[in-house]
Amino acid sequence: MELHAENVSLRSITMITQHSRKKLLITLLEKYDIFVDTPVINGVQVLELSNYVLRIRAETIPVMQWAGARAIRKEVKEHIFEKGIDIPSPRMVVYSKDEEEVKARGR
Repeated sequence: MELHAENVSLRSITMITQHSRKKLLITLLEKYDIFVDTPVINGVQVLELSNYVLRIRAETIPVMQWAGARAIRKEVKEHIFEKGIDIPSPRMVVYSKDEEEVKARGR
């Protein structure tokens, strides 16, 4: 099973040390009985200007790959929030035109 983790800002992810990430993955094996072995961070899958995506690989018992993916996402998200790191989210900006201008065009 391969899990494509959520986008995390480059500046934020550097705050989480490699030791901290390894400790989190070992904790996953101890906390959930669905994993056969400790999950592994394969590396960076996508590198963009403001974020990158880590690929995490984990072996689960049969038919539990989706539950394993959910558990990894949950634990990684909680770990990131515990460290005080915000996950970037898309933002939408709506511009509204002046009502009189819109009415004038409608005539």
